[in-house]
Amino acid sequence: MSKTLRELIDDAKASGDWNAVADWCEAYDWPESDELPIGEFALWRAVRTEGHMEDRVCEAVAEARAGGATWDRIGRILHVSGRTARERYSKRIDEAEAVSR
Repeated sequence: MSKTLRELIDDAKASGDWNAVADWCEAYDWPESDELPIGEFALWRAVRTEGHMEDRVCEAVAEARAGGATWDRIGRILHVSGRTARERYSKRIDEAEAVSR
């Protein structure tokens, strides 16, 4: 029975030998439906990255607040008003803290 890509990757991480993963990638027959023109891929990647970055910004805002930074200071860093920063992030920070308790 052949291994899945996930199994090949797990084996490669354990052994340090990535040849089986490279062979799998070279031999894989990508369906046409998975192909994207470069412009569409760039848009897909930007949307995906932006969501991830927004989560990271929220985490960083929470860390700054925990360290004593004011909303005005955070707003200056984000190039928005302190009020806008508070409105954008305070609820998400409170929700994240409630989940972690």
